[in-house]
Amino acid sequence: MRRYMHIQERYQLIERLRVALQEQEFVLYYQPKVNMRSGALIGVEALIRWQHPQKGLLGPAQFLEVINDHPFSIDIGEWVIDTALTQIELWNKAEAGIKISVNIGARQLESEQFVTRLSDLLRAHPEVLPSQLEIEILETVELADISHVSTVIEACLALGVSFALDDFGTGYSSLSYLQQLPISLIKIDQHFINETMQNAQHIAILEGIISIAAAFRRTLIAEGVETIEHGVLLLQLGCELAQGYAIARPMPPEALLPWRATWKPDQRWSDPLPFYALDLPLRFARLEHRIWIDAAEAYLNNKRSDFEIENDHECRFGMWLDSKSAARYANDPYLQSIFMLHHQIHEQIMKMMQKHKEGEQDTVVAEMPILHELRDALLLKLEKLALMNEFKPTTS
Repeated sequence: MRRYMHIQERYQLIERLRVALQEQEFVLYYQPKVNMRSGALIGVEALIRWQHPQKGLLGPAQFLEVINDHPFSIDIGEWVIDTALTQIELWNKAEAGIKISVNIGARQLESEQFVTRLSDLLRAHPEVLPSQLEIEILETVELADISHVSTVIEACLALGVSFALDDFGTGYSSLSYLQQLPISLIKIDQHFINETMQNAQHIAILEGIISIAAAFRRTLIAEGVETIEHGVLLLQLGCELAQGYAIARPMPPEALLPWRATWKPDQRWSDPLPFYALDLPLRFARLEHRIWIDAAEAYLNNKRSDFEIENDHECRFGMWLDSKSAARYANDPYLQSIFMLHHQIHEQIMKMMQKHKEGEQDTVVAEMPILHELRDALLLKLEKLALMNEFKPTTS
């Protein structure tokens, strides 16, 4: 959808959406939320779709933006809540007992009638426990009166409905919302999860978000977990709850229970991966060095214009090696072999960078297999260290 739409076009689309609501063209899909370690289904997120008669199934990005801050968004929001409650009833009859989270906008949340309308909808579905409904608020949403919204949420909590803060870390109000709103769960935005596998600096952001959640005593869930490696990283950081394509794509309601009956977490998620804060750089060394070496190779092959050279004492793994935390492994032969490989990789890259600077590209190309061999050896040893738990801390 274009960022700016002509007033007449917007009016026409909103009117078409009104017709769609009347003609029951909207449907809800559901994306599972799980505990990656145990495999337990902890709930699902309801995601609206438009079953357009001519264009087929349309995602929310193709139509929801037009009703942002429009009164009709309240109608859509109430339909979502009502439909989700109906689905909970059906799953309760099947003894599934599944919790559904729904997204609502600022206009609906700030409405004077929100608590009353929510209470009415809950009464219309007496077979549903209010605790089976969770309401998600986008962190990027600007709340005009946060004091009023806090009062509204408190009233909803009294009904038994819980609240979550979605897309955490993407806006400017994260800490303010956590301080002032009685929200029990925060969701790590998928941007941070996806970017972490390409940019090791995002690991620090994830660490910060997880620390904030712990400090504010909030439950944490990560969205956008698209690969098994994303899940492994989150588990090592201490985040067990997640949703994303590596678990399941959004699905129609009739597909959820069959999925639940057959889905199992990847073995790498089920394996115990004890977390020791002092050894965090060891946990991330494999990811960080794979990204860094890939960037070096791209630069040396003239496929990127910049690269930050580091000696083996400047990267986070190197700083850990120089710290007191690593001292207790000083006599461990396996760790010593890793230390040596780490040093050799940094030396090899610096040597190749110098040759590249001097225009000796043939030499750079000739030595690339050496870099690959060192890289593969280090990554293999670090993977074995993480998965096999070769080392045992002598202190907790």
